[in-house]
Amino acid sequence: MKKRAVRLVQSTFVGVLALAAGATAAAVAHWAIDAAGDVLLAHDTYDGLAHHSRAGFLGLAILLAALAFLRYLWQAYHRRAGSMRVPALPFVASVVMMSVLGTIAMEAIDAAAAGVAIDGIDDIFGGSLALGLSATVLTGIVSALFARAVLDLLIECEPAVAEFLVRILHHQIHGPASHVRVHVVLTLTLDGACRLARRSGKRAPPHLTPA
Repeated sequence: MKKRAVRLVQSTFVGVLALAAGATAAAVAHWAIDAAGDVLLAHDTYDGLAHHSRAGFLGLAILLAALAFLRYLWQAYHRRAGSMRVPALPFVASVVMMSVLGTIAMEAIDAAAAGVAIDGIDDIFGGSLALGLSATVLTGIVSALFARAVLDLLIECEPAVAEFLVRILHHQIHGPASHVRVHVVLTLTLDGACRLARRSGKRAPPHLTPA
């Protein structure tokens, strides 16, 4: 039962991160298709429409990214951030799929808001299925790889982040008037801690430094 719960939490985290990356990719792809269509296409179906959905998707992406980051902090505090690593190919495939679906949803929302009918799949991708779909897939791949790279970097820096969180919480609980005062200062810089983590791979508990 416990393992099942852990897998569910991990799957939920990966799903939230993929949704954040996919929503970001969809918004960027939608803008890129619009910009490229003005130059490469004789009839750009994105012209003449207000694209309010882009702001909505970017806002959703920020919200989901914030939720994923809070989950990372929780895991880092409990020294389990390494369990949050995501498999490359399934994650990239998920983000690409969400990017394509998000781009379709964005154009459908914009067209509905403007009272414009969508005549076919080409219209959804700016007037050219080849251009729109390739831009969306490429943007999804880049977004997925970037999100995964950032997560890997955060996991490598987990020892320093965990020490910082422990010191902050200890300071808040005991306060400056406590018989044991804890200075909220890292004994290692983030860069130094990350290098140490990469070299040794050790994950010892943080040590509090009394004043």
